[in-house]
Amino acid sequence: MGERPFIIAAILLLGWQGMSQAQNRLTDRLRELDSDRNGTLSLLESGREKGVFDAMDADKDGQLTIGEVRDYLRDGGKLGPTATPDAAPQEVVGAFAESMPVSLRSCRDAAAYSRQSKGHAVLVMVDGVTVYESYHNGWSAEKPHRLASGTKSFAGVAAAVAVGDGLFDFDDAVSETIALWKDDPRLSRITIRQLLSLTSGIDPGDNSVVLSYRQAIQSEPKHEPGAKFEYGPNPFQVFGALMRRKVPPPNRSMLDYLQQRVFEPIGMEVGSWRQTPEGDPHVPSGAFLTAREWVKFGELLRRGGQTASGQVIRADLLQELLTGSKSNPRYGMTFWLNIKAGTGAGNDAAGRSTTPTTDRAPMEDLFMAAGAGKQRLYVVPSLKLTVVRFGESLGREYRDDVFLDRLIVVR
Repeated sequence: MGERPFIIAAILLLGWQGMSQAQNRLTDRLRELDSDRNGTLSLLESGREKGVFDAMDADKDGQLTIGEVRDYLRDGGKLGPTATPDAAPQEVVGAFAESMPVSLRSCRDAAAYSRQSKGHAVLVMVDGVTVYESYHNGWSAEKPHRLASGTKSFAGVAAAVAVGDGLFDFDDAVSETIALWKDDPRLSRITIRQLLSLTSGIDPGDNSVVLSYRQAIQSEPKHEPGAKFEYGPNPFQVFGALMRRKVPPPNRSMLDYLQQRVFEPIGMEVGSWRQTPEGDPHVPSGAFLTAREWVKFGELLRRGGQTASGQVIRADLLQELLTGSKSNPRYGMTFWLNIKAGTGAGNDAAGRSTTPTTDRAPMEDLFMAAGAGKQRLYVVPSLKLTVVRFGESLGREYRDDVFLDRLIVVR
């Protein structure tokens, strides 16, 4: 999204005025339109300003929060480039071998399904080589896309690298670092593993609201640590606060640490990363990357944490990220796992299936990073396969099993 949508938003909602006043004026206008006074603006309430609503609704949940408005303005009116539906699809085709788990036909079949489901991009890599790319519904290879909750897996990898660096252990109590939690009988027992597996028991928070670190560490306990899986952003902001205290100077944040220890070694560039008003990164949902950049992260995972120049993540620590909890065997630490139905919980807060279970075999080792809009990073080490899918799909418009069944060739 360039400057033009921001200028349109300013004219419609604010009139011509200085940027120093824009945030307060736009917040006031949001409150005026919020007829039911619930703190969010619905599509119905937006009325004739639907176009502005769509531009600012970053998580595409049909509700516009004041936080999303502020983020929109803070980012200069850019939450990532918009798609232009009338643009011609782009396709890049590599060389296919008979032994590959995909074919040109299967890639095109999967991309067609994605495109029909409001998809923006499909990129398929086999054994480190890109064999297929498709950009549709106005997207392109150069446009960073929101990862939404696909961002969460960076936190898991940051934790694994930090354990390898001796900064902490997965089963250390968070209260050893966050002093505010020491005197609470439940908070004092929560481990880093439980934070990242979403079994900490703290209030998970509203998925459309990302708190500052200061606010997140004040989250109230709801359940006994480890007793229940609950999906939400608060545990990840707590982890961000922990990393800020653990990472030695000069890299004083999780993003600085990731940049030095992960992104630079794999040559990955982040398009942008959203922040709270206090300047804290959105650990659960802030990243914007192109498909070509996100697949580099997937390749690192597929290769067991190893690059051509050395080991970035210890393989045993990466395996811990890919091990489910008792409360939810389908979710490890920030990754969704390919566990068959009936083996445990595997639904999101709305009760929808969030795991990539498919009848294709061998797929037992398939895992994924997943975000709203059906952002997907699929990794299947046994097939030497890494796949990125971008889109803005709603509900069951897009299903992981349908996409994967179209993509994977049974031989």
